[in-house]
Amino acid sequence: MLGITAISHIMHYGTQKKIVGISLVLGTEPDAMKWFNSSWEVIHKKSGEYWDLLVPRKDGSGILGQFDDELTMDILSLYGLSEEDTPCIVLDNFDDTRNQYVISFDGTDKERKSTLIKLAKSIKKHVDNTTDSERGGLWRAKVIDLVHNDMVKSSLTEVVWRSTPKALSLLAKSFAKWPAPH
Repeated sequence: MLGITAISHIMHYGTQKKIVGISLVLGTEPDAMKWFNSSWEVIHKKSGEYWDLLVPRKDGSGILGQFDDELTMDILSLYGLSEEDTPCIVLDNFDDTRNQYVISFDGTDKERKSTLIKLAKSIKKHVDNTTDSERGGLWRAKVIDLVHNDMVKSSLTEVVWRSTPKALSLLAKSFAKWPAPH
């Protein structure tokens, strides 16, 4: 888990050779917050450490920082999502010509665990099957599409997969609105 304190910080991760998820959890969802905080390290390892989960935090810290509801609401708005869509993770492929996948969690801790472990293993499988030379251009979108297909095939009923047409690459056009990363 990596803490972010501004929307513009997300763009930095678009150049990384990893899948980028943005965890959008509000202070009104303390159980989901605690669960993500306590479980992320195991899930990250199961992904082969190919998955960065970005978390809006007031102080920028990854695991123990204070969640930033205001920043979370700004990010939700950017993706065309609302407070009712939380808790969720957006898998952003940083390509504004493609839809981004949103995974909403309305289940129990056990269902979250099952979903995220399956998701992490699928990410690892598909990233492992790409060469370093392929990890450019549309590789992230391709991997996320394959992961989405795996998750849909597993008939997970405890999560809701949907897509949103907005990508953070749209931010490049409006960086002046948010502070630059430190």
